[in-house]
Amino acid sequence: IDESDGEESPVTYDASDFRSVVLRFIDEPDSSFPAMVCHYFMIAMILAATGATVVETMPEVEGSSLFFVLEMFFTTIFTVEFLTRAYAINDPASFATNGYNIIDFLAIFPGYIELGMSLFASASLVEESDQSSMHHAAGSLRTLRIVRMVRLIRVIRVLRLAKVARHSKHLNTIFRGLSEANSGLLVVFLLMGFCMVISASLEHFFEYEAVPIGAEYSEFNSIPATFWWSLNTLTTVGYGDMIPQTTGGKAVAGVTSVVGVVIIAIGVSLVNLNFVDVYRKELANTKMMQVARTSHNK
Repeated sequence: IDESDGEESPVTYDASDFRSVVLRFIDEPDSSFPAMVCHYFMIAMILAATGATVVETMPEVEGSSLFFVLEMFFTTIFTVEFLTRAYAINDPASFATNGYNIIDFLAIFPGYIELGMSLFASASLVEESDQSSMHHAAGSLRTLRIVRMVRLIRVIRVLRLAKVARHSKHLNTIFRGLSEANSGLLVVFLLMGFCMVISASLEHFFEYEAVPIGAEYSEFNSIPATFWWSLNTLTTVGYGDMIPQTTGGKAVAGVTSVVGVVIIAIGVSLVNLNFVDVYRKELANTKMMQVARTSHNK
């Protein structure tokens, strides 16, 4: 099996090398019972961290110090995993360019930014002379920027969910299938873009002067504004916020809907073919690793 097309090649482990033992422990949950426990523990931590980030945005609990403590706990766990993996992979260039390791880094750095912001905010409050000046600072532009930064950090922290891909063979198969289907997906996106421009132009032509009752102007007043309607129709979403009024506009909408279904069917077929191929490679690779592990134990 040729693994040179962007896939990770099977890792060769040397039992005499402690780095190899560590890498096998964190990368192969089937290698031992402790490795399996660590594997599911990391998945549980990822899901718990994502859940805490989501719950923290609820007005009823927003601002609770418990979430800061949880964030520091999750950041510590993910940092230990990140540093352990960096130690086990004795190749800095390969480690830094690996997509999964980049995701791991993005999962831990918001925690340190939030810690730094908390320390900075505490230092700022110490400098305040009385309660009134503190209230004044709370309404300042600097405080507003800090609040926006905290919200941005929360959004980035939700991306920790992508860490599950490293610990899930099924998600790995999906991502590899999508990466191998990039040429076919590119054709689908080009078809989608071409049909979007054509349908938006025709819809704008028919609907430009059709002003709905109670409205000041048509929602299809420009081709770029009609792109939104065209994209929703081609993808069979159909929000219903932009509705054709004329007979010609409705005819264009009907044809656009049918064309969208055909394009999506083409895309699904291309991706499915690549998934089957990748899944077969994954099964063969797993069998090869099991045979190699069995022969090594003998």
